[in-house]
Amino acid sequence: MGWSIPVIAASAAMPLASASGITTLSFAAAVYAASACGTMTATIQAMNGASPSANAAVTVSLPDGLMWPDGTTGPKSFTTNSAGQVSLALKAPANNGTYAIIAAAGATTATASVTVTGSTTTTYVWQNYNNTTSDRSTTYANIPASATPLGNNFFLADGAVWWGNSTNKGGKIVASGVTQAVAFHSDSNGHDADWVTMLVNGTWTSFYGTTGSNGTYATYPAVPATATALQNFYFLDGTTLYYGNTPVLSNVTDAFGSYGGNADYVDVLINGVWYTYNNQNGFTNPLYTNSVVPAGATPLGNQYFLDAGNLCFRNALVTTGVTQAVAFRSPNNNYADALVNGVWKSYRDGSLSETYATVPAGATPLKNHYFLSNGTLSYKNTVVASGVTSAQGYYGGDQGSHADFVNFNQTGTC
Repeated sequence: MGWSIPVIAASAAMPLASASGITTLSFAAAVYAASACGTMTATIQAMNGASPSANAAVTVSLPDGLMWPDGTTGPKSFTTNSAGQVSLALKAPANNGTYAIIAAAGATTATASVTVTGSTTTTYVWQNYNNTTSDRSTTYANIPASATPLGNNFFLADGAVWWGNSTNKGGKIVASGVTQAVAFHSDSNGHDADWVTMLVNGTWTSFYGTTGSNGTYATYPAVPATATALQNFYFLDGTTLYYGNTPVLSNVTDAFGSYGGNADYVDVLINGVWYTYNNQNGFTNPLYTNSVVPAGATPLGNQYFLDAGNLCFRNALVTTGVTQAVAFRSPNNNYADALVNGVWKSYRDGSLSETYATVPAGATPLKNHYFLSNGTLSYKNTVVASGVTSAQGYYGGDQGSHADFVNFNQTGTC
């Protein structure tokens, strides 16, 4: 499984060079080699014209991954010796990859790269069952670590959609030439399954996967390639809403598809009013008319809306002071996890259900009560994993075994 090359962030304000002056900086080698979890040294040369620059200040910044011997990672300042040199001792990460070191003295900079090999650890994309039990036997070794998780065991990488589950643990490509994809759960169309809708070489296609079967379900040639997939077989093209291959509503200016228990729901904005429909009840009369929700609100799915800090469920105000929220289905109810006045709270069908006091306010909500904060993945108030670089929560399962899941990628550790 390949490892992604970390993004290198330039360090903030570097100190100015000392009075001795530095006109050029260089590393003794352009590329250094290191073993995963091992130590290495690198040498910096500072020059003032043709002469070594002694007693000069040089600041060194490390990329995400490399560390100083004491385990810290922040920029450090050094003073050159009489030969104008600085010798650096560094610790390599557990992950294979290429990492850049940046040295600076005022406006003068130098960069060298460190190639790390020999990792004995692996990144995993795992399927995590509800509560706090990780099924670590369900790993997708073939899926690139850099893939984008779509949820529901689907991933997008370099125009290919991958899929894996408990019976397909390696992961396999189900479509190539994909330019747009959205994953979701549905038990419409005769399959209680995890689905993905994809634009494959200009044609919309749906694929399903269950414990016992999987495959392409249908193509939708009537849906324009310019449409946006909305989850649960809904597409919006201009102001026309499609369900599968059929146009069902017009004058739609915003929409969000979602799963709602044995049916595929969609919240739509028509002529300034929010309505909710589903495929079982048809598209003649709405299930809900949400006139209290402002036309400018953001639909979150599952009949939740966010507008200027106000969270609404259907036609009622749920709470105020909301700065972030996600909505989803969780076994038998419609939920929203919301950051309310700096505290994460969960609402079930519009009523307060739980408070997650241990989840940091700065965490990213992943749906289905999962949160990611600085590499720490939590399910509600309980930490599930650390060293997580990417994750997506979702509602999934089949044959009545439904739960809160998360796909996540975990880095190796030394």
